[in-house]
Amino acid sequence: MNKTDREDQILAAFQNHNRGVANIVSARRQPEPASDFVCTLDSGQRIGLEITNLVSESLAQATSYKDALREELLKGLNSKRVVRDVHVYLHEYHARALARPDTRAKTCDRIVEAASQTSPSKFDECVVIRTEALRQLGIDYVEQLLVWGAPEPGVSMVFSAGPQYATDLQAAIDRKNCKVTRYREELEGCEQWLVLGAGTSFEDGSWISGNAHIGLTSSFDRTFFVDASRGLVVELNPQNSFVAVGHAL
Repeated sequence: MNKTDREDQILAAFQNHNRGVANIVSARRQPEPASDFVCTLDSGQRIGLEITNLVSESLAQATSYKDALREELLKGLNSKRVVRDVHVYLHEYHARALARPDTRAKTCDRIVEAASQTSPSKFDECVVIRTEALRQLGIDYVEQLLVWGAPEPGVSMVFSAGPQYATDLQAAIDRKNCKVTRYREELEGCEQWLVLGAGTSFEDGSWISGNAHIGLTSSFDRTFFVDASRGLVVELNPQNSFVAVGHAL
């Protein structure tokens, strides 16, 4: 999916899930240096709409460790003949520690040992090992393990999201804040709205609506977060707190 297609997707999600906060009756793409779209609301008001696709820099770094961890863990399952499909849930912050080869190797060994001690009764059933139990087994940096019965060893890695992404959100807003004055000039002083679309590094935006005071600031007249996969639209209000105005599908 190219940049234009992704922007169109985020715009459609914003229109479909904002629950009447902004009824856009028309949207026309604009060339630079204007904002991405000039939109007309059902009230007749014209606004400029800037859309950006969020990518978490911190999560992108953590993701670079994912393949190495998966490969080592799969190698361990095969060498020990542990026939399980293991789903490993990691928090981005903790995943950084696994960049160290010795830490990663020790973690893999203990996960393999934990998986070997489980006994899912069927291929489509799993055993869940939660954080407290993992710590008792000496497995740090992992939030949860799901161990499935399987015909052959397998490994899946899942990164969880959390409020630390406020820094990523603010960084994305700041990159656009410097352009808002020019956007207003290009559209004769019309309001400028910013829509932040959840990218691949923001697969679940549910934490935002549960953290109402994360202190983000924006120079745009209105700023929204859109998680298209969940049908969630969240607005940054004038008091610098996020309030959910959409709904989860």
